[in-house]
Amino acid sequence: MIYHSTDIECISMIRMKRAPFFELVKMFRERSLVTDRDGVSVEEQVAMFLHVVGHNQRFRVVHYSFRRLKGPNMARGGVNSLFKKLQIN
Repeated sequence: MIYHSTDIECISMIRMKRAPFFELVKMFRERSLVTDRDGVSVEEQVAMFLHVVGHNQRFRVVHYSFRRLKGPNMARGGVNSLFKKLQIN
């Protein structure tokens, strides 16, 4: 999704350009704050988080935006864990 998007599309989706997004993902990977899980990459988890925060949406709305996921619980779990990790750090 983000890989094939322009900066303008990324800003409308996640309120961030591509380069800072990938730097953020790189930081999460290096610090082991977020890991790939159940077919959902770190990039997708961070994009879901930014989408929820940037658009003030509910978790269930994210499920429709990220159709590849196995269900709304997958979106909720990824975003919730990201919220918790960001609060701790």
